[in-house]
Amino acid sequence: MDDQSIGPIGEFLQSTITSWQTRHALAREALLKSLEPADMLEVIAYKSSAPAIWNRLKNEYGKPLDFEYIRVNSEYMSLRKEQNTTMDAHITPFN
Repeated sequence: MDDQSIGPIGEFLQSTITSWQTRHALAREALLKSLEPADMLEVIAYKSSAPAIWNRLKNEYGKPLDFEYIRVNSEYMSLRKEQNTTMDAHITPFN
């Protein structure tokens, strides 16, 4: 077989692959540097893959956060400001 150039599409694909690899490495590094030591223990087996780290964190912490969001959203939707309440006093529970 002749030694042929991969052409413009091959060059474009190689550029896309290189870009993804760079972004993946940056995302992985940001994730690992942002974790507390206790959280790092949860993802140590997945440390080579940013998507695997995200999935592990989602599996570990996702459900409680969903429930908390639902609770807070429900409180927010039922919130009514009384006329004699200052705005600061009204929003303090959500800060």
